[in-house]
Amino acid sequence: MNFVAQIQTGNQSSSGILINKEHGIVLTNSHCVESDFLGASLINTIMVIFKIGGKDQAFEAKVLAKAKNLPHEDLEGLDVCLL
Repeated sequence: MNFVAQIQTGNQSSSGILINKEHGIVLTNSHCVESDFLGASLINTIMVIFKIGGKDQAFEAKVLAKAKNLPHEDLEGLDVCLL
């Protein structure tokens, strides 16, 4: 199994990394799951796609936690999300 995943949200596509195989937790960027390409609406569906046995397998995901623009000087620019 490849630990790099494709993240699809409407018109957008991004990447993520599987960080906990047992629970299926994926790390990606917060901005990738916040709004559509034009920023006009909230994302309704997040799909995580892995290449398993040479075939794409898609799983619906939800946001577990995210950190973006936290008001702490050491974390400026942090843009991460757990799915």
